[in-house]
Amino acid sequence: MMVEKVIVNYDEVMRMFKFREKINKTELKNIEWVKDDGSSINIDDRLIEEWKFIGLNNCDFARDYITEILEGNEEELLKGLMDAN
Repeated sequence: MMVEKVIVNYDEVMRMFKFREKINKTELKNIEWVKDDGSSINIDDRLIEEWKFIGLNNCDFARDYITEILEGNEEELLKGLMDAN
């Protein structure tokens, strides 16, 4: 069975790393998260505040929290936050 090669543009990967670095160097509260259509993603300030103590980076915040928010699970995130405190 022949495995199809994946073509990866080196320059694109380097741009991605630079953009990721910019995201992670910016204070989370100073990032406005938007979708492809330009609409803002509203994030409860309590989630941003709590993220400071998790120890992961801002890209992880997008993957872990914003994905949950977009899937309609913000209340569960907030409930977990309140239960922990």
